[in-house]
Amino acid sequence: MNPTRCTATQIAVLFLTAAIWIGCDSSSDSDDPSGSLSGIVREEGTQTPLPNISVELGSVETTTDQNGHYAFNGLLVGPSMALRASANGFELFSANVVLQAGSNSRDIVMVRKTYYTYDSETGDFGLYLPPGIATYRGAIFLVLPPQDSLDSRGFASGKPTSSVPENNAYVAALRVLSLQLADEHGLALMGAQIVNESVFSSASFNNVLKALEQAANESGHTELAQAPLLIMGPSRGGCYAHAFTVARSERTIGFMSSKGGCHIVDDAGGGKSVPGYLFIGAIDAESARDNITALFETNRSTGALWALATEPGAGHRPPMDFDLIGNWMDAVITGRLSAPGGSVTLRSIDEATGWLGDRESRSIAEYAAYQGDKLQASWLPSMQTAEDWEAFVSAVPSL
Repeated sequence: MNPTRCTATQIAVLFLTAAIWIGCDSSSDSDDPSGSLSGIVREEGTQTPLPNISVELGSVETTTDQNGHYAFNGLLVGPSMALRASANGFELFSANVVLQAGSNSRDIVMVRKTYYTYDSETGDFGLYLPPGIATYRGAIFLVLPPQDSLDSRGFASGKPTSSVPENNAYVAALRVLSLQLADEHGLALMGAQIVNESVFSSASFNNVLKALEQAANESGHTELAQAPLLIMGPSRGGCYAHAFTVARSERTIGFMSSKGGCHIVDDAGGGKSVPGYLFIGAIDAESARDNITALFETNRSTGALWALATEPGAGHRPPMDFDLIGNWMDAVITGRLSAPGGSVTLRSIDEATGWLGDRESRSIAEYAAYQGDKLQASWLPSMQTAEDWEAFVSAVPSL
């Protein structure tokens, strides 16, 4: 009997029971072939395996183990499928894979996210987290004049945001300086496009802090939610920096205001304990010079840790002495931020530890050795910053 042929009885059984061939043809229809996919998820650059990363293949999801390993089994082969990986603090990974029968392998490289955005009714914010920093201890925040629709988010993103080349050059130079300080002190960079009508509103200040909170949630760096700010800006941006300091002194490392004539001249309250630097242009509008001088004298007379510097021959332009700016920022950050490790707190600075600059003679002295009225002199946090102030206010105007 030919073993590859069936008897009539067997054929009858097949049709009656819809069963498989029994004792007939030795070949059979097999199920669709299946495959598996596995791999390691690593961080770009360091190649460190990443645990607890969500990995999706089509509609199926798994999570990497402590060694960064993921695996999918029993998969249909042939059609292209979307492979995705996501986690807080990383850019979304996405690729298409075509599976072959059997074992398939695909490692995934995750790129750490460094730029975060927050949009609100009072302004849109950008926050840059320099890579390689384990704990972000604060942020440097640049604010540009909103009445001119200037956008300082390029300070954070590194991309030009103004149609005026001079503005982009100024922002780029400040960014280079600030990135050096950020790496040294563990800081983020923040920029914004503030809505003009909301410049001095509590809602606007609250949204600054909400931007930090959102970045904290999205990045996994929860410390950002309470990060203090060193805030600075020219013109109306400087007025914003001062107003934020008065309203949120507990969250302000220090502030700089350059040439703005829109400050609210009043007692700064807790803002007087925050180191501040106010700049005047010698040939700027008289109203601006008077506004800044009145603000300084009102608060320095009651102990504000502030300096006032008049730039010879300068009008309504931000100061371009980046050594002076960088040295002052460095001294204030060092004095105000608690030592690395543990929770970030703002330390008070004893006025008597600083230096003073005489606004008339333009000479400097240590606090204890100063012979004039200490509460009319510019207060500087260190000898270096005092020497920078002396050189700045004594400079011969350029032609």
